[in-house]
Amino acid sequence: MDDQQLERSGPLYAAIGEAFLAGEEGVDLFLYVEAGDGWMDIAPFKIRGDDMEWFLPDPEFGDVVSVISQTREAEKPNNRWAAMEYEVIDGQFTVRLKYAEDLDPHEFTDDRRKEILQRRFGNKKIRYPKFF
Repeated sequence: MDDQQLERSGPLYAAIGEAFLAGEEGVDLFLYVEAGDGWMDIAPFKIRGDDMEWFLPDPEFGDVVSVISQTREAEKPNNRWAAMEYEVIDGQFTVRLKYAEDLDPHEFTDDRRKEILQRRFGNKKIRYPKFF
């Protein structure tokens, strides 16, 4: 993210972590998002020491989706990110953005997410929620 992007969208990026971690102490966050025009795939993970959990956000989640969308829409259409790796570690956020040309169009989001999690967290066990 360059200085202009940070100036434009920095408060929005800060708000993402605040929304996901509201009321949490001693918890870090890893968030992987892929997005395009009219769609978004969001995978949030809470990290507590060696424990990592893909969690289902609370009902206010729609507000966070709106903020994430705003970070994309703050850019010119030809410069909008396609994937975001977002971390909050010890209260400080880091954002890594990828653009459409950085992603293999023949690879699925789930495959990219698994690869990123493996690269970033090694063999750390991840707990997933039980779906109906």
